[in-house]
Amino acid sequence: MQRVKLTQDCLTLFQFALALLSPFLLSKRKLEKRQTVLREFDPLHYKTKPKLGVKRSRLLSLVADQNLTKPPHYILLREVGAGALTGYGATVPVGHRLEADALVFLNDMTANTTSVIEKDLNRFGGLKFTLVLTAALEKLNPGKDDNVKPDVITTIAFFRSKVETVLNSGEIMQRLADARTKIMNSLEDFTNEGSGWRLKRCEDLLLGIAR
Repeated sequence: MQRVKLTQDCLTLFQFALALLSPFLLSKRKLEKRQTVLREFDPLHYKTKPKLGVKRSRLLSLVADQNLTKPPHYILLREVGAGALTGYGATVPVGHRLEADALVFLNDMTANTTSVIEKDLNRFGGLKFTLVLTAALEKLNPGKDDNVKPDVITTIAFFRSKVETVLNSGEIMQRLADARTKIMNSLEDFTNEGSGWRLKRCEDLLLGIAR
């Protein structure tokens, strides 16, 4: 009888623990599903983003009080090997005037991006950089019933520039222009061609620098 009671107590304890963990297990499954979508969209960025230590929770905690009209500032995300690889991020607060126009956002970020690149250029004498625009996109998912309002599908996508090399400060503006062009072309390719996707908002801009 004592063994039966012990078994019942263990089962009750297990059920209680499972009830507590259920929300976290569901959240983990949703996260894994979302990560699968991102991996299909941009496998290179999916693999390199965790290595750069980019944590969105850290970015969001630092933009709560930011101005909603001025371009967001970069923060240092991670530095590896005494600056051999450095990651910066600028997150766009919700409601910011630049969030809905990728080209205007990238153009307005030029001064801040130039400042960061110049600082590292002075340290290393030459560097390579990439820009990655994180964007939320949405599209309508029409149902089979014409009388039912279609659902809106939202996803997060990453649009990256090529690796740009800078040897002196006079090259920065042209290299940034090339990076913006590559990002915008990728975004336009993704939203054109009858895909139905459209930009909902710019989430953040990541700047990776390697000496």
